[in-house]
Amino acid sequence: MHRIASSFTKIILNENSLSMSMANKLSIITAITVLCAACTSIQTSTFASCPYQAGQSKPAIFHNIDIPIDHIIVVMQENRSFDHYFQKLPEYGQPHVEVAPANTFNLDNNGKKIFLTRADTPCLGDEPHYWNKVNEQIAGGAMNGFVTAGGAGAMTYYDESWIPYYYALANTFAIADHYHASVPSSTWPNRMYMIAGSSFGHILNDPPPPRVEERSIFHQLEQTGKSWAVFTAADPSFEERILPRLRAEKGDHFRTIDDFLEIAKKGKLPDFSWVTSAGRHNEHPPKNIQAGQKFVAQIIDAVMKSPNWQRTALFFTYDEHGGFYDHVAPPKACSPDDIQPILESGDVPGKFDRLGVRVPMIVISPYAKKHYVSHTVYDHTSILRFIQMRFNLPVLTARDAHATPPIDMFDFKHSSFTQPPVLPTANEDPRFVNECEDTARARYSNEAAIGK
Repeated sequence: MHRIASSFTKIILNENSLSMSMANKLSIITAITVLCAACTSIQTSTFASCPYQAGQSKPAIFHNIDIPIDHIIVVMQENRSFDHYFQKLPEYGQPHVEVAPANTFNLDNNGKKIFLTRADTPCLGDEPHYWNKVNEQIAGGAMNGFVTAGGAGAMTYYDESWIPYYYALANTFAIADHYHASVPSSTWPNRMYMIAGSSFGHILNDPPPPRVEERSIFHQLEQTGKSWAVFTAADPSFEERILPRLRAEKGDHFRTIDDFLEIAKKGKLPDFSWVTSAGRHNEHPPKNIQAGQKFVAQIIDAVMKSPNWQRTALFFTYDEHGGFYDHVAPPKACSPDDIQPILESGDVPGKFDRLGVRVPMIVISPYAKKHYVSHTVYDHTSILRFIQMRFNLPVLTARDAHATPPIDMFDFKHSSFTQPPVLPTANEDPRFVNECEDTARARYSNEAAIGK
């Protein structure tokens, strides 16, 4: 079906092929795309074949002149799965999202059923989320290895009472319920896919070895004269450790969160902003999720109040699932390049031909479809592809060449949020502030003691 859509797209976008306006052509193409997405099963996704390579891609449905967006922002938090955060969203206003069936369970090592259960603290313990353990959790698509790979904490979820701001975002704007991490592994390789379309063989949860030639969306924007900046609370950030040469050469592009808030207030947002938190605000277990929610709310509030709001799209997502349960088996994907995973003795064999576990992704924009759920298969390179499409940039790898940009989450002809919506205040429950801080300190002190 997707080959059919691609063929129709080529024909329709040929200005000499049909005597109709571009607006009508785009309407037809969008309808074809939605129809094909509906007719294609999740497990066989758009990645069934991989004919495109770096420098090539599927025909863009929209050209940059048709996208009324001048400022693209990515806010990426850490380590939460879709079911872990939005299992109860159907009961709180959005019945169209796909969540785990009632009475879902995994077996522990003794054969005991561990059911999906509401969390009783905002600072759960850390679950394993590196290559070997994630493959054990996925269990060939059965999604029944989460407890044996980690512990009972993997089978927990939060509801609206814990994260009301996030539930309000999901009920107001457009949410994707088949958005996956790019790699069945941890933070570092997944962030590399988001900014470069590949992890270049890296699967470990640490900075990759330096490469002779760095390439990323930041390099692409720099080479074409587009403005960009990395706004981070970390020093150093993930991104500058992934791209040390870029950081050395373009240090003025690496800014603070306070800089972002001030720039948004003045209406001087760059073409592309990458925003990442740190410390107690990044939501990495055992951090307090409400502290992370408060950070994200601050960023989104600044964007909605900015003079740039009317021409802005913000993508809010998580780098990976953090070892927490999700019931949707990751679909197949296109390997980004010829570089195989750098495996050590005892590592689970595999390739970069499957996505990671499902994570939340919400689009916040005046043009985001109101109260909408996208069921299209996406991963981090889908956002990368959107950025490239908007600014007429080539693809970096075979992965982003085949990625579907999340255009179905927008209505570029109609602004649903010219006036930004009123969202609830993101607060921290004072009962848990000290508990979460003590838990986090104990965990990191223990890791330091054992040299982890």
